[in-house]
Amino acid sequence: MLLVYFYPRADTPGCTTQACSVRDAGRELAKAGLRVVGISPDAPADQKRFDGKFKLGFPLLSDPEHRIAEAYGSWGEKTS
Repeated sequence: MLLVYFYPRADTPGCTTQACSVRDAGRELAKAGLRVVGISPDAPADQKRFDGKFKLGFPLLSDPEHRIAEAYGSWGEKTS
């Protein structure tokens, strides 16, 4: 199974906390048979820096036009 999670921007406080939480739960997720993919509108180079800085260890995919995020219903205007 695949755990897909979306984040709005790499290396921001909230997104970093989220990504590191997923990273830290990696063993438990693997035991449950889950693989992880993170998706954001960031450019691949930005995601590579984000992964390198925090040693996330799972794929980060670029969705600059929000097509995948919109298909999953996870993209919208910020409300707060």
